[in-house]
Amino acid sequence: MNFNTYFRLTSYATVAAAALALFIAGGVGTWLAIAFLLVMILAWKLEGTRWQLSERVALIVILASLPLFYLDWRVMGTYLDIAYLEGAIRERGSVEVAVLAHLILFLSGVKLLQRKADRDWFFLYLISFFEVLLSAGLSTSPAFLGTLILYLLCALSTVVAFEMQKARRKVTAKQTQLLVPPDSTLFRKLPMRLWRRRYLETRRLPLVSLGLLVLIVVLALPFFLIAPRTASGALKRGGIGISGFMGFSDNVTLGEIGHLKADDEVFMHVRIDRLGSAPPAGLRWRGVALDEFTGKAWKKSALAARSERKESERGFFQVGTTEDINHLATQTFFLEPVDTPVLFGAPRIVAVQGSLPFVQIDSEAALQTRPHDQERVVYKVYSDITEPPPTVLRSDPLDYPAPAARYLKLPAASDPRVAILAENVVRRAGARNGYDQARAIETYLRDSYAYSLDLKAGGPDPVADFLFNVRSGHCEYFATAMAVMLRTQGIASRVVNGFLPGEYNEAAGAYTVRQSDAHSWVEVYFPQTNSWVTFDPTPPAGRTSRARSGLAGQL
Repeated sequence: MNFNTYFRLTSYATVAAAALALFIAGGVGTWLAIAFLLVMILAWKLEGTRWQLSERVALIVILASLPLFYLDWRVMGTYLDIAYLEGAIRERGSVEVAVLAHLILFLSGVKLLQRKADRDWFFLYLISFFEVLLSAGLSTSPAFLGTLILYLLCALSTVVAFEMQKARRKVTAKQTQLLVPPDSTLFRKLPMRLWRRRYLETRRLPLVSLGLLVLIVVLALPFFLIAPRTASGALKRGGIGISGFMGFSDNVTLGEIGHLKADDEVFMHVRIDRLGSAPPAGLRWRGVALDEFTGKAWKKSALAARSERKESERGFFQVGTTEDINHLATQTFFLEPVDTPVLFGAPRIVAVQGSLPFVQIDSEAALQTRPHDQERVVYKVYSDITEPPPTVLRSDPLDYPAPAARYLKLPAASDPRVAILAENVVRRAGARNGYDQARAIETYLRDSYAYSLDLKAGGPDPVADFLFNVRSGHCEYFATAMAVMLRTQGIASRVVNGFLPGEYNEAAGAYTVRQSDAHSWVEVYFPQTNSWVTFDPTPPAGRTSRARSGLAGQL
């Protein structure tokens, strides 16, 4: 084997080892790996022939292919959504990482088919290095160590051969400048310093190889050692693993939901498997309900915090009842790893089904299970989404039982102007029953105040500051203001934190719910029918998820 063949062999082996690492890490699929192998074989056969691509043609091919990678990004996103929701894959990896892997492999393939100068070989080595780094971020398998060692061996040999190739060309160029045959007596006598320089350059090769080895180990191994701790590759998780999650605990300070709404990270996917009867306007994914207001925060009272733990070997947990099974809407939730034990569902939840160790339901019908900040949770929810008709609710005299008194309590230092405002709103609307009074206050807040994520309301009484000074805020302030105004009129109410439906993906048949879809609203208690009815005083600007289609029009 001559030196040129050896150099090409080590170079191709380095590229192949990097691609193998990417394949083992799950960055590319089997068919794409086979296609790249065929490209490598073809490139090897074409080396030194006129059929290799010129530099200009290779550049045109790369530029012309860029729109295809945008299409790849769009198609890959839909494919991952469908496979993820249907259970074909256990994790929905990052679309951007997958497309990046495709792009890197494509660039490598084009460069292999091109006529290569030293800079092209160097570009191939650089691409292979980034492939290994990407593989380290994706990998959770010890097999990656084997491919890493293989790559290091190939890369070390390639760097040595590459430097020797450059040194040989440099000596040949010097010989040519002498304008005498390389084997002449004059050449053998005169240019000894040139030969010494050649040998000195060759002696640098171990240092160059050692430097490359240290660089790869320092950069790649930390990725591999850190990533498996989360039971998923650091890049494969696509940023999932939400920490510092706020707004869904037993004590929620005004403003926490607003912080969530500033983040577009995916929180969960929801697929409606069976709709049941026609849903009420504004169907939402209910999380926690809070009954006690301190003036600056909502929390669960001692009565509300009482809970019942349900366990089931079959994974079916009944938490409520329904008069008609045809009213049930079935939803499947794909909840991403997040540091909250809350389970979400459309109100009113009747049953939960899934591989859950237990389900805990509190006095406000909020559900929890064990925390799942390192794993995805999939479960079904059966909800009776019907509400009593307005005619029935208007006839309710609101004779509350003693336990409902906690839904009427207000802080002792509440601003008296809030009660006066509520009374004026109700009187101007001509509302003569609890239902119409609630609708009047809801409409007043929705039409008279502006929606904003800026947290401007504050001071000792944030509600009064919102109503009489700032006059703008996000959903928490609207919901809190309505609940407080209702309580001043003797109407039992509580605040609920959850999510808007989210963005509907027609291809996947599911909603993508992001943290920015977090929302607060009000539930009003009607004792005659023992029902909690949803009211949402937030203006339309704060109740709109991203563009939706299909069933979203009903939601």
